[in-house]
Amino acid sequence: MLPNYYTEEKKLMPVLFTRSTVLFPNQILTIDLDTREGEKIAKRCVEKDQMALILAMKDPTAEDPTIEEYESIGTIVKFHQNFGVLGTPTKLLAEGKSRGRFVRLVRQAPYNEAEVIEYVFHPEKISANPDMDLMKRLLSSAAMNFFKNVGGIPEAILATHLLEADPGTLSDEVASHLDLTKEEGLSILEEFDVYERMVNCKTCLDLQVRLSLLENRIAEEAQLRMQQSQKDFL
Repeated sequence: MLPNYYTEEKKLMPVLFTRSTVLFPNQILTIDLDTREGEKIAKRCVEKDQMALILAMKDPTAEDPTIEEYESIGTIVKFHQNFGVLGTPTKLLAEGKSRGRFVRLVRQAPYNEAEVIEYVFHPEKISANPDMDLMKRLLSSAAMNFFKNVGGIPEAILATHLLEADPGTLSDEVASHLDLTKEEGLSILEEFDVYERMVNCKTCLDLQVRLSLLENRIAEEAQLRMQQSQKDFL
């Protein structure tokens, strides 16, 4: 059941089918367009200031996928510009706006256009409760520590984006800065319950922390071995 802080709006818009692109509302991402279909959609949306739905494949390794082999939940985006260098795929600057669900394909020429349900988020309708507030504090605090130590982002900037964000936007903001797999990203994108979304995001963040610690330990051990080898050589 859809939470009451989301409303549904049925719309008609282009659909960009991708192999593994997952982005979140409010995230800006550069996407490679490696098909003529994608270039047509990009050109149309930029010229007409039109939104589009981006969907990822369930199995990015599949060849010649059918509609059924794509995820039904994706992100409705605004395309700002497309650019490229001769001999390389065209790149597209996309800004996530909201979550969307693919309903049915309406036409395929001159580009894929579908009936889509846009999920409009109303954060003011979220009911505050102790568990929600505690989870928000846990996630924002953990994210601030991680990004400050790993990403070198000033705490003042982090506080503005994380501490003041509503629970739903907080998860999307944190997730957009993590190096997630497609499955991890979808576990956050497809979750409409904002409390559960924060839980999923915190799980992904904790994994990133452990990976970062492991990478640092491996780097330190490699440095020590190199120093010892240099001493043995001398």
